[in-house]
Amino acid sequence: MRVIVPILVIDELDNLKRTNGRSRARQTLKALYNDFGAGIDGRRVLHLKDATSGEVTIQLLLDPPGHVRLHRADDDLVDRAATLRSFLSHPVHFVTYDTGAAFRASAADLQQHRLEEANGAVGSRPQG
Repeated sequence: MRVIVPILVIDELDNLKRTNGRSRARQTLKALYNDFGAGIDGRRVLHLKDATSGEVTIQLLLDPPGHVRLHRADDDLVDRAATLRSFLSHPVHFVTYDTGAAFRASAADLQQHRLEEANGAVGSRPQG
């Protein structure tokens, strides 16, 4: 599995550092910086393939030169995922906590997974 994090997500987390979600945003940014601080090119392995599961990697996706972001961040994220789908040979899954983004991903015919948080536990309800 490859987890791709668009740079827009990093920008949104940077903005959250000034809100009530600042602790989680800082923790997430710190973890990502620990993986990519030395360079953003290429993938980083989060979990090696073993007898019970496959390799899991993470990769940052920068905006291409000249990219103009859409007015709504959700629309831009869905657009980036749809673009990835157009040239990857395997399915693209759109994962979000955001209901609006999940609806937009479904409308773009992306397989989406809306995460839910209950009592500190995170779960997924696959859609599409």
